[in-house]
Amino acid sequence: MSREKPPELSDDDVRAISCYRSLVRATLSIKGSLSRQVRKFKLSEAQFGMLELLYREGTMTQKEIAGELGVSYGEITHLVEKLREKKMAARRRRAIDRRFIVIGITSFGRWYMEYAEPSAVKIIADGMKLLAAEEQEELMRLCKKVEEGEKDEG
Repeated sequence: MSREKPPELSDDDVRAISCYRSLVRATLSIKGSLSRQVRKFKLSEAQFGMLELLYREGTMTQKEIAGELGVSYGEITHLVEKLREKKMAARRRRAIDRRFIVIGITSFGRWYMEYAEPSAVKIIADGMKLLAAEEQEELMRLCKKVEEGEKDEG
């Protein structure tokens, strides 16, 4: 059985693929450690990410949460339900405009984050401390540039 040879790639395409693979591997190296740590606290990584966002930013609409986490509105609905079942998040109507439902962290969720977040932050910080502060700033700038370029094209 013979396989067809894939089409030749330009140097730009090869470099782009290599860059993408490097970015994914770097992300996965930190993400794997973080995921193991978060599972110790009986949360999925997505649940922890949403809880951390609410802990840091306060109440938000599901649309705002979806935008911040870069996931679909439907995924947020599922995450909210899971966190509600664990008594870590709650839905309520916005006081100013009752048409809007906001999601907030509960006192139990806050207590939980005060306990769990430091170990998660340490994992991320340890992974990123291999880069100098200036390099971290440059990495954030470049990632944002790619992210915004994707939004413009999509």
